[in-house]
Amino acid sequence: MARIYLDATPVLHGERAVRRNTTNLYRHLLLESAPADYAFPYFAGWRGAHLQLEGAANTIPIRWPGSLLQPLWLRLGWPCIEDLAGRCDLYYSPDLMFPPGRRTRVMSTVRGVHYYEIPQYFSVKALEWMLTMHAYARRHSTYWLVVSESTRATVLERDKLDADRVFVVSHGVDSMFHPLDPAEARAAVHARFGFQRPYLLYVGVLARHKNIAGLLRMFSHLRHTHPDLDLVLVGPNGSATEEVTHAVASSFLATRVRCVGAVAIDDPILLALYNASEVLVHLSYYEGWCAPPLEAMACGIPVVLADIPSLREVGGDAASYAPANEPAPAAMAVARLLEDSSYREAKIRAGLRVAAAHPWAHAAQNFGRVLQRILADG
Repeated sequence: MARIYLDATPVLHGERAVRRNTTNLYRHLLLESAPADYAFPYFAGWRGAHLQLEGAANTIPIRWPGSLLQPLWLRLGWPCIEDLAGRCDLYYSPDLMFPPGRRTRVMSTVRGVHYYEIPQYFSVKALEWMLTMHAYARRHSTYWLVVSESTRATVLERDKLDADRVFVVSHGVDSMFHPLDPAEARAAVHARFGFQRPYLLYVGVLARHKNIAGLLRMFSHLRHTHPDLDLVLVGPNGSATEEVTHAVASSFLATRVRCVGAVAIDDPILLALYNASEVLVHLSYYEGWCAPPLEAMACGIPVVLADIPSLREVGGDAASYAPANEPAPAAMAVARLLEDSSYREAKIRAGLRVAAAHPWAHAAQNFGRVLQRILADG
């Protein structure tokens, strides 16, 4: 029997979105197939952190901090996965930094290529590290998993990879996202945050490449036609936080823009925030994949997205689109969803259909097929 290692380190230590997506992918994979087919190595660190992954019968704690080994991997290509966890036929990493394989085939994950497409929105230090990780993965990966067709097209063009070794498995929608009674959702949001007016919603990190400044400019266009409308920003601080804080504090936006900070995905208030909103708006300059539009559509909320390839993959025909750097067309798209009830209802129905086509079970089935195809390649 082939031995497949699925690195579970992000389930313990990953960034919020990576942790959530990796956990969902593995959990549904285990539901779809025999647990004995997979083993889950993870970097437990000196204290021996315990992996909690439902259905994972074979876990392999590695008593080293992965961060301590990264310089060795980069400079020496050692220690290998075989040294740390034993022999396997295929090792999958949900990241770009991982122990190399000596003879083991390795598949790493590209969740986006911001560093290729929009380098101007990152610090020199951050950009250097992202490019270092990508170059490392380029040297040590036999196969690549990417999250969207647009990401696949970019890495094929920029890295000159063999197309037969680059696979697409997009993310699913968490089952917790579904329509609520609007009045109950608004009551929950009011009780937690005190919001009384209808609002547009953004969910995501406050980062420069997310074009939060453009979102504020779009909202400013609506101030005269929709004076009772607020804008609610949900997400952790990032590279745009200072810019957003200054822009809001120094204008009429001070009473109209609400920043609630990060909200855990398992906090019921996130579901209420989606369901109580009028429209979700994402005007990012670049995304590898973007979960919030699907989450909003699963809740029966229409979305306005930047007209970029990856967001068209996410939104399909259910979303309304506008250029990321043109606030007026985006404001017009939002206004139509607020004012044209038949158009709004059509977009809501389409959104529910698109979201229903992206369950995590489907992503896990695709992932399982990729693993089996690689093994079949010999």
